[in-house]
Amino acid sequence: MYGLTDEAQEMLMRIFSAHSALPFPAEQAGKLRPPAMCRAELALVLLELRQEGWLELRQKLWGEAWYRIPELRIPQILHERFPVALSGEDNAVITGVEGGPNIAGELFRALVFMSGAGLMLTAKGEIHKAAAGRFAAALKGNGQAWSGLLPVASEAAGNLSAGAAVLLDLLFTLGLAVKEGGAITLVPETLAGWLKLTEAEMNDILYRVLLARYGAREPELLHFRYWISGSRFAPGRWAKLPEVLAELEQAGLTAGQPVQMLQQHCESWLTAMAGCGWMELGGGAGGERCFRWTEGKPRLAGNASHGEAGSPAATVNGEPAGHAAAERGRNAAARASFIVQPDLEVLVPPEVPYSVRWTLAACAELEHSEELWSFRLSRERLEQAAEHGLDPEQAIAWLAGHADGGLPEQAGQALRLWSKGIGRTVLSEAILLTCRSLEDAAVIAAHPRLRLMRLGPLHFAVAAADVAALRKELAAAGLAPPRAFAGQEAAAGALQQLFIGGSGAQPPVRYALPPLRAAHGPGAPAFTELPLVPATPAEQAAEEGGVPLMWLKEWRHYHASTAREMMEHALEYGLKVQIAVSGEACVFIPERSHGAPWRVLGILLRPGSMPEETVLAAGEWQEMKLLPPGGRRNSSSAATGGYGMIRKSTGTP
Repeated sequence: MYGLTDEAQEMLMRIFSAHSALPFPAEQAGKLRPPAMCRAELALVLLELRQEGWLELRQKLWGEAWYRIPELRIPQILHERFPVALSGEDNAVITGVEGGPNIAGELFRALVFMSGAGLMLTAKGEIHKAAAGRFAAALKGNGQAWSGLLPVASEAAGNLSAGAAVLLDLLFTLGLAVKEGGAITLVPETLAGWLKLTEAEMNDILYRVLLARYGAREPELLHFRYWISGSRFAPGRWAKLPEVLAELEQAGLTAGQPVQMLQQHCESWLTAMAGCGWMELGGGAGGERCFRWTEGKPRLAGNASHGEAGSPAATVNGEPAGHAAAERGRNAAARASFIVQPDLEVLVPPEVPYSVRWTLAACAELEHSEELWSFRLSRERLEQAAEHGLDPEQAIAWLAGHADGGLPEQAGQALRLWSKGIGRTVLSEAILLTCRSLEDAAVIAAHPRLRLMRLGPLHFAVAAADVAALRKELAAAGLAPPRAFAGQEAAAGALQQLFIGGSGAQPPVRYALPPLRAAHGPGAPAFTELPLVPATPAEQAAEEGGVPLMWLKEWRHYHASTAREMMEHALEYGLKVQIAVSGEACVFIPERSHGAPWRVLGILLRPGSMPEETVLAAGEWQEMKLLPPGGRRNSSSAATGGYGMIRKSTGTP
């Protein structure tokens, strides 16, 4: 922030205090303008903030423009402007409750469930009640803890519990699932990139999504969430919620709301974070709520303790900051292996990559998904692995290759025994050709080049490989069938190649988080980024607009009509005017005027005094000149100099 001009820093802090990372209409920026800043200066300050990446300007499809501080800039603001230390002590907590299972593991469970046929939808686009029940049963977490994340924006969550609805919404938001063809199915290409991430990277992305999409959207509540995300709240250190809220109030980030009114919402958010496995909750001697992050605390770019660069890519994709460390972690994970027990239990240490766990889930049942994951091999899962493209021999070879020390003899014998009964018979698809009349059926039966098995008076069996040739012959005979098969329904996308790719053959895909949208209210995907338009130097703007340069350069007494015209020009374009009032040189910011008799109301800035609202009549000031706003003074991205928004005016000095 210290590379910004003082005016830009002040405006940024005003925006941050009022809106946090929430978008707001561009016209509301004027309401946050400091009293000593004119509208032309405000425009340049907003441009400066955009150039330096501290502010975004986006436009809705129908033309409405909104400003927004990028959410990954918020930790930097907190770190640089609010370096307060926690006053809570670990020994002040007398009770504590552990958090739930890690949300990355819960999301993995949801992905494994969806890898089958997905979630089938009714004709109204809702999830079938039975499918919703099976989906919820496949999850292990306490979904009730996530009630603080409501409202949930899943379009098809009508029959789901709160926890299942949040996970389904996350699948959509992360780009891992899509609704099409009467079902919700996975997107294999995006999933391949997701599975290549480390668990820490998954947690970072998931936390960013939760901050952007869920919970009450008041700025003061968002301030709290980002506040506790900072590096001051180290993992394992207890903090008292009332003391944290008192710090926020002292920093002026509670929008004047009593901390007692904020406490319930904050406790709900803390409960949700504990439900994600990132936090533990406790109680102090006085009954106050306490919390502490676990070692799996997710990161936001800009947290100094993690050495991040502050760009969204730094956390999402591990570039450029932390890229080498992330690659080292992935390389170490690629060499990790799991342990197969003689009783068919498979123990998976934390360093085993999710791509390996994914293939393991194809041939073993996931039982525990906390720090030390465990699966169990079974005949049923070996049969399902064959359906995902891993025949029993492939599955056994893959398990032996990734098991630390190989497969125990008992486990190997059981797998080989089960494999003998898998794949000995195959169900093949055949196409049924149906005729409308016996006459048409007789023509087809007597056709010299068609050798079809007749199943009844009007029906013939057709091999799938012969369909194309059959269409040509039927078209030549005047019996061409429709292109679509009667009664055919869209099936869920197959993920066979991705399961096989879990052995290390998947193409190099890097996961990219889609643009985030808030669960309610304005969100980023509804907007298009507007281009930066550099400001025009004041003298050039004056020349192009027909404004006499002496209005900018000469401090002198002007004729009353010219003085009034200059003041009206400054009012129209939001400029400051230097004037002499009672022999004292002052700066005046005109805000509005009215006639009969003519008056101008604005802010008068006397040397060494506070800004004061003043009404001036023609003749109540003497010398004057226009003051175009100054340019950047200490930024590397813009040149120093005067900038202006002077367009066209006429008059005689």
